[in-house]
Amino acid sequence: MRMLRALRFAPKPGKLWPRGVSTSPCPGLDAEVVIAGGGPTGLITALLLARWGVRSLVAERSTALTQHPQAHLINHRSMEVMRAVPGLTDQIWAGVPPLDQWRSFVYCGSMLGDLLGSVDHFPGQASPHLPLLSPEPVTHLSQHKLVPLLWQAALADPLVQVLAGCSVRSVRPGEGHVEVDIQERAAGTLRTLHGAYVVAADGARGGLRQAAGVELQGSAGLQHLINIHFVSPELGRRLRGREGMLYFVFSPATIAVVVAHNILEGEFVAQIPYFPPLQSAADFTPGACSRLVAAAIGDPAVPVELRTVRPWAMSGLVAATYQPHSRLFLAGDAAHVFPPSGAFGMNTGIQDAHNLAWKLAAVLGREARPSLLHSYSAERRPVALANMQLSVQNFYEALRIPKLMGLDYHTALRLNDTLTSPAVAWLPPGLRRSALEAGLALGQAAAPALGTLRSRDIRAALEGGETLRLQYPKEDLGFVYRSPDAALAPSAADLAEVDLAARPRPRHAPYTPATLVGGRLPHAAVDAVISRGWLAGGAAGPASTVDLPCLVASPTPLLLLLPSGHEALERRAWLAAAERLAPQRVLPVVLHLGPAPAGAAAERTNALELQCDPASGAWATTGGARVLLVRPDGHIGAKWSERVADAARAQGALEQALAAVMHCALT
Repeated sequence: MRMLRALRFAPKPGKLWPRGVSTSPCPGLDAEVVIAGGGPTGLITALLLARWGVRSLVAERSTALTQHPQAHLINHRSMEVMRAVPGLTDQIWAGVPPLDQWRSFVYCGSMLGDLLGSVDHFPGQASPHLPLLSPEPVTHLSQHKLVPLLWQAALADPLVQVLAGCSVRSVRPGEGHVEVDIQERAAGTLRTLHGAYVVAADGARGGLRQAAGVELQGSAGLQHLINIHFVSPELGRRLRGREGMLYFVFSPATIAVVVAHNILEGEFVAQIPYFPPLQSAADFTPGACSRLVAAAIGDPAVPVELRTVRPWAMSGLVAATYQPHSRLFLAGDAAHVFPPSGAFGMNTGIQDAHNLAWKLAAVLGREARPSLLHSYSAERRPVALANMQLSVQNFYEALRIPKLMGLDYHTALRLNDTLTSPAVAWLPPGLRRSALEAGLALGQAAAPALGTLRSRDIRAALEGGETLRLQYPKEDLGFVYRSPDAALAPSAADLAEVDLAARPRPRHAPYTPATLVGGRLPHAAVDAVISRGWLAGGAAGPASTVDLPCLVASPTPLLLLLPSGHEALERRAWLAAAERLAPQRVLPVVLHLGPAPAGAAAERTNALELQCDPASGAWATTGGARVLLVRPDGHIGAKWSERVADAARAQGALEQALAAVMHCALT
């Protein structure tokens, strides 16, 4: 366990922000937002709030950073979100192993033994970048290496207060504030803090969701597993030529999925199923774990250091609401629990933070009414439900290859259910356990022979893409907020377009970026800044259109004029409308694909004008969109496809959209 050495730079436990020190109008509070949980979701929430000038306090129950690897794939959208923290994505990339170490899933009798086949999830790619879709690639960096980077950024930020070894015990709404009881775990002392809002990012078992009476809905206990964290540099060296992110091992001695968190460093986690109540986590003694790891490796002579052993239950669950009351919000694992298949758990939590932070900042800064906060649950819960359903589906897809080898998970479940049923309760538990293990061993013993007999079917499944995937660009980048209670201003045509895009598509259909209301503003690489407009003098220009919200110091929407809306009268109408509404309400951006027309920068306006790459920006000339209103989280709040050449009409349309998106009154 690595101690939080960086905490020496943080205020000592018990030392809080001086009352009355505030960057937004909430005097007399210890922090404007109290965040329970110092994992990825909680820390990203704090860092995003700080970007918009909001003070937060993060209470983390642990006093040390875990060294047990957990989530390890960071998707495109989460990497885009973290671009808002200066230098963070560069630090992440510095710790990511070369792509050849993690591009494949390997199916085998053992890691060093018989090979059934492998799947390359980056065919034809020399790097994980998809430059037409995102400025950031998917990355393979384990959570126990990501979290220290987030802690370092949080501790360096003067608007983030961190308290390690402290847990949030209870939350009580007050008049215009919330009272939060925080317990210092070592001393047992309890203190009451005052904040404007609380974000419960304290995990599935943190307690705040349960105390608020919010149920998790879905499928619990899909599978029970033991995670065995082990280190073996020698295994890493011997795997050269057979590198993979995941090793699906089917041997007579064990069934396991081994996650290669870093082959170069020899860091792995073996995930091994077990069947309670006849089997239990207590069965996995150090000796038993050593034997199972040796069987998964395929050579008992390979030296292995066991680090940690943890039981866990795979579930697919989503909270009934993300807002138990007006001042408490659930985020991350406190709001949803997914199977790891597809890597949506941590990523969905990071994107929860992204959705919530700007809304809290807008309300605290009195740029929006508190009703805006109700859209958080309305927008994020449907995304979590979709990701949960896909994760469960992926789990069952991952069972396809073992089933071909005679290892049918549902058969094993039925055997376990039979041996734990009341009909056989009279049999001694030891006898029933022996029967279960004999049945499982019989299937494992037959697996290699069946694998050989069905090798053609196995190869066909692997080559045909019928197994677990690694990349999900449509779900990663293409999710759309579409609830009637979302902070959006869609027209009837916009809703029809979203419904059409939501129709099921073939599994391997490519993802095509589009300007959908509720969807993410697509990426276009910025080649040059033509006119800096409202951009601060010393500020660097954006590298991508997804960076545009990061340029604004407050949660202010952007008015984006696409190439089709550049006709002189129309351009002047929208820019005049934006100017009349003042910079605090909306900031204009003019997008050009390729070189701008002669004289474009000569017009003296407050607009930021950008020259973008035509290939990655092709979406800007399709779909009929002329003008977009982009929210502070980079999602499209409104869209205009018709020509508007009158400034008064443009202003009316913009005011109506802003009122819906920002929940504000414009006078």
